[in-house]
Amino acid sequence: MHESPARAEPHDATAWLPLPDFAELPPLDRLLIPDPSMDQTPLRDVPVGVPSPARAEPHDATTWLPLPDLEALASVDALLVPDPSVTQTAPRATPIGLPSPARAEPHDAAAWLPLPDLEAQPAGNGGATEAPRRQRVRTRRFRVPVRAIVVCLAVTATIGGAYYGVSRVLDKGDDVAIRVDGKVISSETGVDTVGAVLSEQGVALGEHDRSVPAADTPITNKMTVRVVRAFPVTVLFDGTSATVQTSYRNGGGFLADAIAQLQPTADIAVRNEPERIDESTVVQLRTIKSGTLIVDGESIQYNSPSLTVAELLEDQKVTLDDADVTAPITVNEVLPDDAAVAVVRVRNETEIVEETYTL
Repeated sequence: MHESPARAEPHDATAWLPLPDFAELPPLDRLLIPDPSMDQTPLRDVPVGVPSPARAEPHDATTWLPLPDLEALASVDALLVPDPSVTQTAPRATPIGLPSPARAEPHDAAAWLPLPDLEAQPAGNGGATEAPRRQRVRTRRFRVPVRAIVVCLAVTATIGGAYYGVSRVLDKGDDVAIRVDGKVISSETGVDTVGAVLSEQGVALGEHDRSVPAADTPITNKMTVRVVRAFPVTVLFDGTSATVQTSYRNGGGFLADAIAQLQPTADIAVRNEPERIDESTVVQLRTIKSGTLIVDGESIQYNSPSLTVAELLEDQKVTLDDADVTAPITVNEVLPDDAAVAVVRVRNETEIVEETYTL
């Protein structure tokens, strides 16, 4: 004999239903062969894995039988004085505050009485073979149709494609801010270069205007493009006045614009470069001259953006006294290319010579 699986732990090992006398039980073959005189009850489908309806919910360990009305109880004196007419039973000590021993622990919802294998049971009638009755247990199988899976995948793909398509429609591309003529233009663009987004927004660049970064720069998200307008600057190019359109405020960028517009036949440079170039600045442009300068017994090879000998001396930081001169080219003459210029120091000295005077 094994413990009943229908009882939850901890069970009371002595609390079993009274066992009948095995000699009084009917033989097994009589149980297997239906009695025509008895009403046959159709088999009931028993769902597998469902809790037994005969089992209660988990007990409440603090729940005891309802207490009677205290006023209806006998007095303490009556309880203490035994009644000789009543058979006295020894009182049982019951611990206070402990769960009732008559209540089992929470049940196991999956614990059913095990069904015996009918084919393994011994045959009745002295070993005569007879087909046993098998209890029919229906098992529900959940099958997902292939068509439902295909439809689910199609719906998922449709929703994903719709989301991607809508996002592409709503998102036109990279965010670009254009600063031009004192205002800011914010745009979303799908073009590739700065020049293309300027054209897309209707921002025209003049012949000497420029953008920062340059027009051929690839577009990136969150980019800021600045449009710089050109302005006119007066220049003195080897003594001749001219106008150069430029968008640069420094000498290097301005010189590139000047070379592109004046197209000199030789190398030129900015003389005495100003800190900042604007519309009111007059910039000196000079052709670079090379040659030899001889001064104070030293020969100096020079490459100087100088128009005259005086500018050459200024560039080489050579100072002339009032009587000093240059030769063969004077100070105020135009300095030719590949020339040799000497600085002549002139000193005025008085010499006193004593001579005998005779009459």
